[in-house]
Amino acid sequence: MTMIRWMVVSLAALAFAVPASAQTITPDHGGFVLKRPLRFSLLPAPLDGAAKPARIYAIELAPSPAEPAAIGIAVQRKRNRMVAMPARRIGGVPLPTDLSGDAQPRSSLMLVDAHGSLSLADGLQAELGWQGAKLNNRGANVTALYGSDSIKSRDLFLPTGRLAYDAAPGVTLRADYRETIEAYAGVGLSGALGLTREAFRALQAGLRPERDSRMRLGSDWMVAPDLTLAVDAFDGEVEDRLAFVEDGYLPVNRGSAHVRGLAMRAEHRLTPALSLLARYHMAQLRQERGGRVQEQQLILEGLWAQGPWRCRIAAAQSSAPALMQDDGGLRLEAGVDYALTGRRPMRVGLHLTDPDQLASSRLMRVDASGAARPEDQAQALMLTAALAW
Repeated sequence: MTMIRWMVVSLAALAFAVPASAQTITPDHGGFVLKRPLRFSLLPAPLDGAAKPARIYAIELAPSPAEPAAIGIAVQRKRNRMVAMPARRIGGVPLPTDLSGDAQPRSSLMLVDAHGSLSLADGLQAELGWQGAKLNNRGANVTALYGSDSIKSRDLFLPTGRLAYDAAPGVTLRADYRETIEAYAGVGLSGALGLTREAFRALQAGLRPERDSRMRLGSDWMVAPDLTLAVDAFDGEVEDRLAFVEDGYLPVNRGSAHVRGLAMRAEHRLTPALSLLARYHMAQLRQERGGRVQEQQLILEGLWAQGPWRCRIAAAQSSAPALMQDDGGLRLEAGVDYALTGRRPMRVGLHLTDPDQLASSRLMRVDASGAARPEDQAQALMLTAALAW
């Protein structure tokens, strides 16, 4: 009786010692969940009238701060689990519960973005920071029933930097450098790969994440209140271009190249609701396996915004991509969104996408690390919805 009483008292003490948040167990139903990234701002704490020998700082948690902070840290984590019933038997042989559950394909992504900005002189602003990315695919192949088959990639230090100088009224000179990583993370949405165990081991050994580095010099010129011109010269490296086999989900590396080019952009606001944009870029690629190739693209785009409605239509004429097995030609994209702002913002949209496969286009456009998924590189008609609670 004394022993039973001692066990009851111990369990009760343990229950009170564990926080309420830790006692609540939320099952993972494998659904798609939108998570707002947490943003931390490091700001000076308010000081009272007494003199203090040292500066005191406070850490403030603010999802959308009213004023840009001198130092900002954003952490985002996302997990996708394939919504499918796990296999319970092979033929007539039942599988253990833990083994069949572990076969569910799932992908996880963690991104970290830290940056700090400061004013060096009158009209001169600088920003320094780094990014980190960690991607993991569990149950990446059908042979996961017989082992822990996974595809992992990570890089926790990818530096970024930017300088901006207001040379004259309406004229801004820019210089920036950034490194990014893009790794395969499509298992949680598209399911496990259907490879033999030997073929999957070869894929594990040979597949590498795409790494890009870019140095860019540019200027923005506001010719008139409704007309803006921009010119950029860029130079960078594309290592292990990541793509997918035609009409499939198998990731492959398409090689590396040194990229150097020039980009121009013009934006004209016709009315408060309607804007027209024109963009053109041309780049020379020196491929790792030898040879030089040129990529170029011309885009005409129209934007319309009125109240909660947003519409976009774009036409692009592109050359054949240097590192992809694709043909150039005319591409059309369009989209319409209905967005409400407030305490609980909401956005619903319908988008027709046809992304280009140019290495130079990605080098200029993408400034953040992330995941490579086959659906992001294919023609698609997507209905999207985003809610914030």
